[in-house]
Amino acid sequence: MSDSPVLAALARLEAGQIRLEARFTGLEARFTGLEERIAGLEAGHLRLEDRIVGLEDRFTGLEAGYNRLEAGLSGLKAEQTRLRSDFLAELGKTRADIMERVDRLENAVTLIRDDIAVNMGAVDAVERANENTRADVRTLGEQVSVMWKQIKQLQSDMREVRGGP
Repeated sequence: MSDSPVLAALARLEAGQIRLEARFTGLEARFTGLEERIAGLEAGHLRLEDRIVGLEDRFTGLEAGYNRLEAGLSGLKAEQTRLRSDFLAELGKTRADIMERVDRLENAVTLIRDDIAVNMGAVDAVERANENTRADVRTLGEQVSVMWKQIKQLQSDMREVRGGP
């Protein structure tokens, strides 16, 4: 009987050892699976790090592009300010030139108006002289007519005095 409890204990130990070995094999398989999953996660992590580096590079490129755009916009604003200043200066000069030209034209129109007034005065004087000449001619015509009548009368009187026809 003494062998049997020891044998039974050994059998139980062997059975426990087999269960432990089976569990150990299962754990090893699970551990291998975990190692493979960890390797997969590490590979995914490396891919994510690569993508992050790529995104950082793209972000840096975008930042550089933004800075270039901002500098270009500042340049455009400065150019717009300069052009506006030049335009306003040119507009002021053009306005002054136009006003000077208007003044010259106004002076020319005033001179023409004065010439017209002088000429109208001369025309009025000529018309009055013409009318006076007509009146003088009428008066002279009347005087000549009266004188002609007197001459005719005198001729008639002379014929009678001489005894002619």
